[in-house]
Amino acid sequence: MLGNRFKAWDKEMKQMVDPYLIDKYILAINFKGVVIAYDEEEKDEVFEYSKRFAVLENSRVSDMNEICAFEEDIIRVFDQDKRYQIQKVVFVDGMFCGYSKKKACPHTSMDSIKRNHGFEIIGNTLEQPELWEEC
Repeated sequence: MLGNRFKAWDKEMKQMVDPYLIDKYILAINFKGVVIAYDEEEKDEVFEYSKRFAVLENSRVSDMNEICAFEEDIIRVFDQDKRYQIQKVVFVDGMFCGYSKKKACPHTSMDSIKRNHGFEIIGNTLEQPELWEEC
């Protein structure tokens, strides 16, 4: 299931926010190069979006439970013997990858992970930072 293209982490409230909040505003770059939320109806700048929210993009790759992985998700990547390794979804060099702290070549494309190994989303680094820190 592809679902929303983005989701956002509210840095002030320390929680994920309704995707409608992202779509409600037009995001623009002001003259200082700062991403802002612009309310089209009010014709006014609402807030500096990038200071308050971390915007996370949908990778468009779903796990074994048909849940799409977003940036900062923590995933359990399986090998052919059903052993696993914990990785984090990142966007690097124009593609979504699984990042591993323990591999010599730390980035593997999400498409390759799904095709060759399979994976399961177990959390994300913003809501459960301890999951990633324990790796």
